[in-house]
Amino acid sequence: MLASHAAVAALSTKLDRVIGLLGEVLSRLGATSQEEGKIMAAIDDLNAAVSALQTAVASAVAELNTLIADLDTARQSGDDSAIETAVSAIQAQVSALDAAAAAATPSAGQ
Repeated sequence: MLASHAAVAALSTKLDRVIGLLGEVLSRLGATSQEEGKIMAAIDDLNAAVSALQTAVASAVAELNTLIADLDTARQSGDDSAIETAVSAIQAQVSALDAAAAAATPSAGQ
């Protein structure tokens, strides 16, 4: 009976170790789950930023197409003043796009 009692004690020690290891695994899984949640939130933020960028680019393209059409109309009319106005408007939009792109571009250290 004494040997049996020793075997139970050894088994109990092993079970305690297994339970401890399972607790550690569960803890790591919880941390992994939290990290996964952070990653998913970052992906959602990225998708929203991409959508906003697509909208902004589409708007800029539409504005530039309008300005190019105005330039073409001015060119066809031969009105030098209208041509210069259209060219100035296009240059202003290009400058605005350049400034926006520069502001949105992370520096090399980021």
